[in-house]
Amino acid sequence: MVDVQLSEIEKSYGNCRVLATLNLHVAAGQYVVLLGPSGCGKTTLLKIIAGLEQPDHGQLCLGGNRAEHLPPRKRDVSIVFQHDALYPHLSIRDSIAFGLKSLSASERRSRIDQACQLTGIASLLDRRPDHLSGGELRRAAIAKAIARRASVRLLDEPLSAIDSHVRHGIANALIDWHTSHPGTTIHVTHNGQEAMHIADLIAVMGTSTSGGNQIVQLARPEEIYRTPANKSVALSIGSPPMSFLGAKIKQGQLTFTDDCFRVVGHWPIPSDRDQDIEIGMRSNAIGQVSPKADVTKNGLLISGTVTRTYFSNDHWIASVKAADQVVLADFTDRPPTVGDHITLYADCQKCHLFDTTGQSLAVKRPR
Repeated sequence: MVDVQLSEIEKSYGNCRVLATLNLHVAAGQYVVLLGPSGCGKTTLLKIIAGLEQPDHGQLCLGGNRAEHLPPRKRDVSIVFQHDALYPHLSIRDSIAFGLKSLSASERRSRIDQACQLTGIASLLDRRPDHLSGGELRRAAIAKAIARRASVRLLDEPLSAIDSHVRHGIANALIDWHTSHPGTTIHVTHNGQEAMHIADLIAVMGTSTSGGNQIVQLARPEEIYRTPANKSVALSIGSPPMSFLGAKIKQGQLTFTDDCFRVVGHWPIPSDRDQDIEIGMRSNAIGQVSPKADVTKNGLLISGTVTRTYFSNDHWIASVKAADQVVLADFTDRPPTVGDHITLYADCQKCHLFDTTGQSLAVKRPR
């Protein structure tokens, strides 16, 4: 197994700066997911690692050795493209075997059999790509990469544009592959739930202050969820998305312009500097309380009107409008009726403060 080290990577297409001083280290044997919106440079980064694109500046090391000038065939890297890239005129068996020509016939058969076992495509081997569904094509493309047994495996949106139940099965196949055939895997997606399901570490990509994209946070899934570095990271993870309320820090106190928001107890403030901020809160951090309840625990009371409810998995979500702001709240039992005026409580320990640039404010959590 080898590690992947990207240092100060820059890449532009004409006047469009795609990657800006990007740094990322993926340890040998890790499964890292690159998470970010479409167009943020995730695929470009994979192509640089694979040797299909050259960086304008920066270094790529594979296993400690400089690799940015090596041709793709000398990098021991396999890549599964978003659009599968199977040979249209060959059967799936022949497509998989094409990259194994240097092996003996018996070794080729063994690798194809193992790849089929992991991906469940044994019954598809004699078909051509135009006779397969989207999910079957994706499994076949992954099987091709499995059979190669490269030290570094790159997966470009391997679970996109396929049915949810098929996506779940393929995700489990990817985890089984990584576990049973250890290597270093870098997986690209724009889907936060997918990243949470699969990754050892999530590398969230976002726009730098100088333009272009870079890694804005690299951490375990639970850390990305619980302590996002900025607002874009917070929005990349979790369903439904985090809600945000505008507020102010004034003379060391948290204040609101409307009386439908009321701070309860002590809310720790990161500085005495007066500034506008946003409070981020996930739906499971917000619960309904009686308007007359004597709430003393540090947090925020929100009075608003229910504008919509919907069922998601095993609970209800209610959209509640307070003044001109909207929050989403979880209800395990039946939710309130649209039009009801209700009071919500958000525990400050489960809320996040962001400045006007979207950066997280360092807050000492109360005990």
